[in-house]
Amino acid sequence: MRKEKKMEFSFVRLNHLLKKLLQERSMFILILFSVFFLLSFASMSNDFVMMASKIVILGITAAAVCHYSFASYHKTNSQIHTILLPTSTLEKFIALFIVNVLGIILLMFVSCFLGLLCGSFVFQDSGIILRDIVYFPFFIAEPSTESQSDYYSVLINFASTIVFLFYASLFFKEKALGLAFICIFLYFSLRDFCNNLLLTSIQNIQLNDSLFDYQIQNNFILKVIIIIGFLLLTYLRMKEEEAS
Repeated sequence: MRKEKKMEFSFVRLNHLLKKLLQERSMFILILFSVFFLLSFASMSNDFVMMASKIVILGITAAAVCHYSFASYHKTNSQIHTILLPTSTLEKFIALFIVNVLGIILLMFVSCFLGLLCGSFVFQDSGIILRDIVYFPFFIAEPSTESQSDYYSVLINFASTIVFLFYASLFFKEKALGLAFICIFLYFSLRDFCNNLLLTSIQNIQLNDSLFDYQIQNNFILKVIIIIGFLLLTYLRMKEEEAS
């Protein structure tokens, strides 16, 4: 009798896998939420604490994504169990990305929002504007209020870095956390090299007035390519591991 081929994607299986991952990560989610909330709350006390809180929040976020993205792959027994789950590679990839990447980022935004909001009532007479809350974790120094491109540039940089760490977590497994900072350095070096190479190649054909705008557009396109590329590499790597 011919064996019926399992569908590559099912919302029912994905839903069950999401619930399983959230249940396994419940304590981690609670701890991460508390840490982000307290840091953002304390950051409203003075500028020095705010500067330190931003650095710590970004560091914890990067480390959490890098280490916990594929935590089930970090031990041999867990890896076998994960590979043998009655779900397809695509479903595992989507579930892990939703919970361990999008989930951590959403958790960061929500906890920082609540922490800054509560801190503004305790440490300040006046409230803080929504823009400051939304972009709080991403800026070591305050961006220029005249250029909205500063915000978009930092956001796309953050997204591309997180996606790269998502891939690094699968590739390096238990060594991912220790190699996170080396990975980030190599990633930024390679990205800046590609960006400068592309920028140099068009300098002779671009007008000076439009060169800055072109650089912003070129940066955005390059980051989008990086995000899509590393997501694809992560999926293919998972596919390869399950086939081996």
